[in-house]
This record gives sequence, C-alpha cells and structure tokens, in this order.
Amino acid sequence: KRNELLSVRGNLEDLAKKRADHDRTSNDLKKHTEELRDIRKQAEELDTKKRQMEESIARGNAFVMECQTASEALPEAIRTRDRIKKALDTAMESEAKNTLLTEVNGSMAKSEELIHEKEDELSSQQKSVEAMERAILSDRAYSLATELREGAPCPVCGSTHHPAPARPADATPTSRQLEICRKLADKTANELQQLKAQHSALAAKQELLIHDISLLHSASDEEPDNPSELRSE
Repeated sequence: KRNELLSVRGNLEDLAKKRADHDRTSNDLKKHTEELRDIRKQAEELDTKKRQMEESIARGNAFVMECQTASEALPEAIRTRDRIKKALDTAMESEAKNTLLTEVNGSMAKSEELIHEKEDELSSQQKSVEAMERAILSDRAYSLATELREGAPCPVCGSTHHPAPARPADATPTSRQLEICRKLADKTANELQQLKAQHSALAAKQELLIHDISLLHSASDEEPDNPSELRSE
C-alpha cells in the first residue's frame, strides 16, 4: 500500500504539474490571442490609413494635374484677356471719336451756311458800293456837262461837239455815305475771311479724326468706313 500511495502521489504531482503547464499554456495562448487581436486591429487601422493616404495622394495628383493644366492655359488666357481689353479700349475710343466727328460735321455744315450767307451779304454790299460809285461819277460827269458849250473843247476828251452830254443821276449819294458803305463791305469781308479760316480748321480736324478712326478700325481688323461717308455723317 505504501508503494501504491507513493505511486498515486507521484501521479497526482504529475497531474498537478501538467495542470500547471496547461494553465500556463492556456494563459500564454490567451495572451497571444489578445496580441493577435491587437495586431489585427492595428493592421486594419493601418490598412484604413493606407487607403486614406492613397486617396489623399490621388486627390493631390489630380490637383497637381489641374494646376499644371491651368498653368499651361494661363498664358493663352492672359493673351485672350489682353486682346479683349484692347478691343474694348479700341471700341470705346472709336465711339468717342465718331461722336466728336459727328459734332465736327455738324459744325462744318453750320459754318458752310454762315459762309454762304456772308458771301451773299458781301456781294450785295459790294454791288451797293459799285452803284454808289457809278452814281457819284455820273453826277460829276453831269456837272462837267453843264459847263460844256458847243464849239468849246471838252475838258475831258477835247471834242468841240457834244451830241450826248451826261444826264443827272436819279439819286446821288454823298462821299460820307459811300465811305460808310465801303467800311461795311470791308467789315463783312473780314468776317467772311474769319469764317473761312474757322471752316478750314474744322476741315483739318475732320481729316485728322477720319484718319484716327481708320487706324482704329485697322487695329481691330475691321474694314474702315468710307471716308466720304464719315464726312457726311
């Protein structure tokens, strides 16, 4: 029996030792399982971060491509902007000059009317001066005629025969009246000269505007208007 007891005790000790080994193994297994679970969790987190990074990289690459495309298109966009601005500035300047040209054309039309009126006025005054001069000469001739005697020589032509002596004028102006009429005609002539000078200045301004407008049309690749049409607008 003693031997049996020793044998049982030995078996129990073996069993206890195996149980302890099993418990240690079980604990190690649990620990490894938890570590594996943590590793898997970390792997999943890393995988998620990897996908996020890949997505960020893809968005970054797309943004870089957009920037590159925009950078390549920028010079052409700037050129287009400059062309549009130049065309707009040209159109505005052309419109301003066309407006000014219209005003100049109107001023020239009025100037021409004033010149025609002043020419008519001067012509009438010059005719009056001529008529008054003829009347005064006629009156002087009549004064000489009243002193003529048949057979006596004429103090002007020397003839001794006087078949058609001068007759008195219907109305004889005075020298003062003739002088006033001459001064009035001279004043009108000066005014006419000033009007013509102003008209010439307007014509020069008109030509300059037409030239500038033609250049603006050429700069905008448009056909310029007919100069004769510009003058008559």
